Amino acid sequence: MFKPTRVLVTGASGLLGRAVLSAFQADAAFEPVGLSYTRTGPGLRQLDLQDEKAVKALFEEVKPQVVVHAAAERRPDVVEKNPEAAEKLNVKVPALLGELSAQHNAQLIYISTDYVFDGTSPPYDVDDKPNPLQFYGKTKLAGEKAAHEADPKAVALRVPVLYGKASDPAESAVNILLNPVRDHASGKRYKMEHYASRFPTNVQDVAAVLVALSKKVLSGTTLPPTIHYTAQQPMTKYEMAQTFAKILGTPIDHLDADTQEPVGQTSRPKDCRLSRRVIESIDLDFSGLGGGKGKEWDFAEWWTQELNGRA
Repeated sequence: MFKPTRVLVTGASGLLGRAVLSAFQADAAFEPVGLSYTRTGPGLRQLDLQDEKAVKALFEEVKPQVVVHAAAERRPDVVEKNPEAAEKLNVKVPALLGELSAQHNAQLIYISTDYVFDGTSPPYDVDDKPNPLQFYGKTKLAGEKAAHEADPKAVALRVPVLYGKASDPAESAVNILLNPVRDHASGKRYKMEHYASRFPTNVQDVAAVLVALSKKVLSGTTLPPTIHYTAQQPMTKYEMAQTFAKILGTPIDHLDADTQEPVGQTSRPKDCRLSRRVIESIDLDFSGLGGGKGKEWDFAEWWTQELNGRA
């Protein structure tokens, strides 16, 4: 009798976690359980990932075969203000999940970041030496190491800045740029960074990759310990804002393109373009990309559909 693969998805109420949970739910091969804590809701299991006893009990109950760890403190400025709390969530939790995944023979996939690199010599391959500029990147890199030490078969999937359907624009450093673009009538002027190149990637595409990686594991394939996935279109924040304005048909003469390196704020790398060499060598089924088109979402195309109510 067919039994679907049991999957745990942490951070399932977040921007990425919602897309990941939805992608696994849409595939009959999987039986996902979505975990959340501060923002829980229907269909989600509320769990404090820092409660070791409760996490162990959940593993015993669910007996997952795949664990996607998407929960994290992802905001660099917040991490700098409360480093102790960020370290608990971004480092100690991956260590615990690695330990339990090893005990239960589950495949742990830990979502990491391009911010483990300093942005001075892109593109970055998986074996290039990390050099995070800020504490956020340091905690994510430490989380990778903690997961791998606890479970040598764990996978760190590094991704860049993400965007997608958001319950609040503040969920994404991309989505939130819509706010100043739309604020043309107020007379307020905004400085918009036109310095660092980002590679905004749709959460639906990351979710499709996670489903494909999980299926590869179930087929008996051993995954590399570190994998990079990214969209390939470089954009500054100002260029993203230009795209939004074009779709909305609104002027952006209230936005000033700032080409200077930002000062007086948490350090961020200039260009962390990730190499896709490793992920393209795995022979994955990429048919789920782009909402089932088999090709990752084009930034302007997705946002045109989203802002016109069709995404």
